[in-house]
Amino acid sequence: MINSDNVRSKQLIYFCGLLADSRINNLLHLRRRFLEQCIHFEETLNFLRFYKLVVIKNEKVIFTAKMQKHIKDSSLLNNKQDFKRFFAKLILTEANIFRNEVYEFLDRFKLEKGIFEFKPIGAEKIYKASLRNLLIDFEVVDFCREKGNYFIPDDVAVYLKVETRGAVLNEHDFEAILLRRKKIGRKAEEIVLAYERQRLKAWKESFNQIEHTALIDVGAGYDVKSFDVGSGKTVVRYIEVKAISSFNERFFWSRNEIEFAKLNREHYYLYLVPFDNKSNCLLDKIKIIHDPFKMVLKNKKWVKTVELMSFRNSWTN
Repeated sequence: MINSDNVRSKQLIYFCGLLADSRINNLLHLRRRFLEQCIHFEETLNFLRFYKLVVIKNEKVIFTAKMQKHIKDSSLLNNKQDFKRFFAKLILTEANIFRNEVYEFLDRFKLEKGIFEFKPIGAEKIYKASLRNLLIDFEVVDFCREKGNYFIPDDVAVYLKVETRGAVLNEHDFEAILLRRKKIGRKAEEIVLAYERQRLKAWKESFNQIEHTALIDVGAGYDVKSFDVGSGKTVVRYIEVKAISSFNERFFWSRNEIEFAKLNREHYYLYLVPFDNKSNCLLDKIKIIHDPFKMVLKNKKWVKTVELMSFRNSWTN
């Protein structure tokens, strides 16, 4: 069984990086090198063995084919965020006694105003504390100091429903989260409209032609039509707005939107609008990406999963 008291992502990342880079994979050598920078070598090794990511043969530690595939096909060892997501998925999806313990804890979370949260009282504050801290480390759970409660981030909550079909979310809960996401998405569009109006306030003709396209045609392939002015001419700017979590930069991009972005590369922009867990927009962290077909879809720094498509900035801290 995993000792979740002493397992943390930092140790796992360091161990796997050490093993990947070392020509000497002798167990004693790895232990010595590991303990120069980290603690809890045995617990870290046992965690990796529990999930069949490494094996020990003739006193040598070797990545299994399962782990080698992930190392080969992704930037797993080069990015802390990807590494955490990788292990979060293992914890949530692989059927074993530890997953049962995880789901027993997650079942205590209840939907409150579109957020899945757990408000511990009295002895509940130390209920499965070591497991809770591990889940926080892997960003499956987060903590709000102001309210003193724990919550499941939206992207994880929806993942639990769509991917694992666990007991954490029922249909009503799932729909409530999607409704909250829709409201946040509309709020993000309104914020972008205000931004564009401020940007073009000196050009009255263009200002008056700014359009909230998403309200008129949901299949247009973009949400807002604005303009670029200067150099003696005015050209259209097609804007796709994505509300994202402040914890990562994951968003969904439909095939229709991708196709429109491909056909209108010079005029297409992606606005990533981050929100915190209270649905407050972090205005100073809005990102504007010109030609996202090139800068996102064709960029190896972005992790892509074919669903609608799903994107997450691989260098997010």
